[in-house]
Amino acid sequence: GTLSIDCAVPAEGACCIGLDCIPALPADCEAFQGVYKGAGVPCEADTCVVAGNTCDDAIAIDCNSSTTFNNSDAGYFDSGFGVPDDTQCAGTYLDWGASPDIWFQLDIADAGTLDLSLCDPLSYDTSIVLYSGSDCGALTQIACNGDASVETGCQSYYSGLYGVPVSAGDSLYVRVGGWNGETGPGTLSVTCIGADATGACCLRDEVGTCIPDQTADECAALSGNWNANAACADVTCNAYIVCNGLGEGPTPPEGAWTAATSDAGSGFVRAGVSGGASAQTIEVWGLPLAYNGGFAACADALEATVTIAVHDINFVGLASAVAVYSNEGVSYADIYPLGKWTAEVGYSAPHEYVSAQSGSAGQGECWFLWMSADAGASFVDSGDGLGFVAEEFGVAFCITE
Repeated sequence: GTLSIDCAVPAEGACCIGLDCIPALPADCEAFQGVYKGAGVPCEADTCVVAGNTCDDAIAIDCNSSTTFNNSDAGYFDSGFGVPDDTQCAGTYLDWGASPDIWFQLDIADAGTLDLSLCDPLSYDTSIVLYSGSDCGALTQIACNGDASVETGCQSYYSGLYGVPVSAGDSLYVRVGGWNGETGPGTLSVTCIGADATGACCLRDEVGTCIPDQTADECAALSGNWNANAACADVTCNAYIVCNGLGEGPTPPEGAWTAATSDAGSGFVRAGVSGGASAQTIEVWGLPLAYNGGFAACADALEATVTIAVHDINFVGLASAVAVYSNEGVSYADIYPLGKWTAEVGYSAPHEYVSAQSGSAGQGECWFLWMSADAGASFVDSGDGLGFVAEEFGVAFCITE
């Protein structure tokens, strides 16, 4: 056999506790919950600086780039910059908490718009905040987001800011955290789009028509989905269920769809912005699902009794009717059937909002989950006493006036 004897004596080295550095033995540094930098490493001014850990140490990034990070690595902590103002992104579940945040800095060369995305299927439940300013002592928060619903192929809950107007010479700071302080690996993708950029415009019609060489404004005027700097030959335009009245049909299964609970037993009710002159017939699209620790298709979709109503500017109900269910023959994620509920409301005066809600007694029963739309706006009352709060997506409905 072989007997090996190691007579090495543990040596002091730099031990980082947050940004503070003390000389310590490895075991003592571990007891202090610090990060041991190695035997003989001295404590100097920048020994405990972790790139991106504070605003002053923000990681420099460029337009049209992707940067990986991991704020669960040793040394990351809450930068102490304070809790962001979530009123700029109410309803998106920013829920910052004491996030061990990571900072990035971006200089804008040309006017246009900016997209920031944390879409990464291997990442965690992120949150993002954007600031403008020339230095960390003079920053102004300009945007935030908890959960986005713009992209596909992402983790279950990701953050993103899209179409943010920027000017040449802007200095921006991006702060990435997590829902209720969550951490983990991630990717920050930055896309800068020039003011004169053109691209493919996908119309939201029954066949997926593509119009080439459109600016963002031109595509918006066509009620289309814009693909910056892309040719029609390089994109696939989805086919839509089209509303031939007031409203918007559902996001296609291939799109970045969201289905949001609107059920009495769950405590949620949602409303879409309608702003109509009357409402004779209203159709809404959604998923009839039952929740038992996870969602599954209802054994019988007819169990979800959905009431559709119109409301005034204060969300006071004006008229309502129980809707009739029909299956649209379309599945989401290959397992969730899309349903359409139609109600004869017969209301002949102006209204501001339309709501739809199933009336279950709670978990285990069939709920209505309202399908998103690629245009419009919506609100949610989650029963927390705050009333209706704006969300980040529209909901699918169609009103015949």
